[in-house]
Amino acid sequence: IARLFTLVWQSDRPGATDRGFHCAYGLGVQFTGWPHRGCADDLSGRGRLLIGHAGEAYGVRSGLWIDSARGTGIAYFATGVPDAPRGRSAYTAVEEALVARLP
Repeated sequence: IARLFTLVWQSDRPGATDRGFHCAYGLGVQFTGWPHRGCADDLSGRGRLLIGHAGEAYGVRSGLWIDSARGTGIAYFATGVPDAPRGRSAYTAVEEALVARLP
């Protein structure tokens, strides 16, 4: 787990990475809430660094996110989610609403 949570890549141009969606990665995990200008990946909307993985295919959005600083996490999936509307972040409004349930 520690190795998966080790940062191995970060964008030097966050705004150029799929509208700020991909800003930092570990080995197979994504870091969200990355505190750099141009990053639109604050899924929680509270500036919390979440580590995990997002999924998207055929109208299904999913995620498995861990907040290691607080010892909490969330797994979710939602069906019938169109590409829009986007929420306040690079994620959909549906995903943001689901992650808002994190304590």
